[in-house]
Amino acid sequence: MAARGGLENPLLGGGPVSSPDRRRRRPWTVLAIAVALLALACVVLLLSSGAERGDERSRVVSGGVGVGVSPHEVEAGVGAVAADDGRCSEVGAAALRAGGHAVDAAVAAALCLGVVHPMSSGVGGGAFIVARDAASGDAVAFDARETAPAAATPDMYASNPTSKYEGALAMGIPGELAGLHAAWSRYGRLPWKDLFAPAIKLARDGFTVVPPVADALKRTERDVLADPGLRAVFAPQGRILADGEVCRNPALADTLEAVASGGIEAFYGGAVGERFVADVMRAGGIATVDDLRAYKVEVSEAMRADAMGYTFLGMPPPSSGTVGMALVLNILGGYESLEFLKGFLGVHRFIEALKHMLAIRMDLGDPDYVNVAGNVSEMLSPAFADKIRQRIVDNTTFPPGYYFPKWSQLRDHGTSHLCVVDGDRNAVAMTTTVNYLFGAHVLSPSTGIVSGQLAGVVGGSGGTNIIGTVTQLVPNVVVYENETVVDGEVIELSGEAREFLRRRGHRLASTGSGAVCQFIVQDLLAPVGSATHRRQHGGAGGGNVFHGMLTAVSDPRKDGRPAGM
Repeated sequence: MAARGGLENPLLGGGPVSSPDRRRRRPWTVLAIAVALLALACVVLLLSSGAERGDERSRVVSGGVGVGVSPHEVEAGVGAVAADDGRCSEVGAAALRAGGHAVDAAVAAALCLGVVHPMSSGVGGGAFIVARDAASGDAVAFDARETAPAAATPDMYASNPTSKYEGALAMGIPGELAGLHAAWSRYGRLPWKDLFAPAIKLARDGFTVVPPVADALKRTERDVLADPGLRAVFAPQGRILADGEVCRNPALADTLEAVASGGIEAFYGGAVGERFVADVMRAGGIATVDDLRAYKVEVSEAMRADAMGYTFLGMPPPSSGTVGMALVLNILGGYESLEFLKGFLGVHRFIEALKHMLAIRMDLGDPDYVNVAGNVSEMLSPAFADKIRQRIVDNTTFPPGYYFPKWSQLRDHGTSHLCVVDGDRNAVAMTTTVNYLFGAHVLSPSTGIVSGQLAGVVGGSGGTNIIGTVTQLVPNVVVYENETVVDGEVIELSGEAREFLRRRGHRLASTGSGAVCQFIVQDLLAPVGSATHRRQHGGAGGGNVFHGMLTAVSDPRKDGRPAGM
């Protein structure tokens, strides 16, 4: 890869790095609930919004970057990054300023998230990555999910069902590093090593624990204190770290340095991988170095779906995200007017559409072993969406049996999402996960890596021949967030909205943060710059093409903050 310039470290100073000042919490309107649908899929939105922009929405500041009405929103003319944590959004934006491709920014931001949000992501987990090339219009999907070790058997959890969810036996073979490298090898412009520098600095020098991390530590306190590796990093004084305290993971910094210098081979069969496997085996796991060497990223053409006048490029099955999003949007798009989405009736219809989709998508599976072509075609069909819409009644909900239940829904706990758009309008959407909070609740002491939990269906031995679980990020219950759970902004249903839903028979429950979504929208009615403008602001490419203003939004429930240029 030819370097276009070094990645300037945005994390200035030698001390621990803090997240930006947190603002006072405020309730969000019901419109934000519809935004949560974006968390269903790792997708890139092709056709941009053409809505008019009000002058009160933002103010433009120096550098072509606007400040939105919320700290969780920015407008940018050249490029933007939206991640769970503002520090990682800025790391990604620094890669763009250095002349990097959207994939470079995604790699740097993902590595950062693995350090500062270890309960949700990290190099011990897996990922879905969708990258769209602006010049060709092609989009590529990188499936870097965890796989089961070759020694796994269908009955290995029979004697102790809990071992499927926690402990070294629950660990999958990590795929995130391989997925990041596969995407970078195809699209990256900056040196691989440079993309690791911010994450290494955070891990070694320390980072400030923010409320979502403190909350996750509190919820998993028993397991954190029980594991020597987790305890050493997240409870160094014998108690779990609290909001505002500094966390350091020097072993992870060493691991990242080794992979930065030696490539992913350092992990997938090299010295780092050997140490990782040795730690896992001592903890009771069955992963081997051969499992690491055998790991392969599945690369395919991204799935294309059309709904409500938009085109989505996303992950194909076994992910249910793209087809699930298309089905829900086609159901809602069939109503005479979309104005209802601004009111309580829209929430009711949205929930009912989700319930049907969540059951229907359980017919999906790994296409390598199950023929899902018919199911996919049906879920993408507007005619099928019409049939489902006819089952939605505006004044009531129904018992579970009405929604074609197949089996109980899995709940997602440890997942993060980020998205990037660069100056050429190359785009990346990435979902990274360790599945449950802090994965399998095992941290490798010699590498600092949190082991991801497999959370799959173990159908037979043979490592990669084991069918992975269908990805599912939206719970099949109606939930609203209790603003006392996390000391940060929340999306909250008003009391009036909750009563509206209760009268229709919905089951409601208070919960902490659910699936997380970030998104970037391009407004073509607000053109900014040409080829000359982009070159002056660090963009690449040619052609006298005007781009639209980018609006980047990060999920407020994790106090996420986007960054632009």
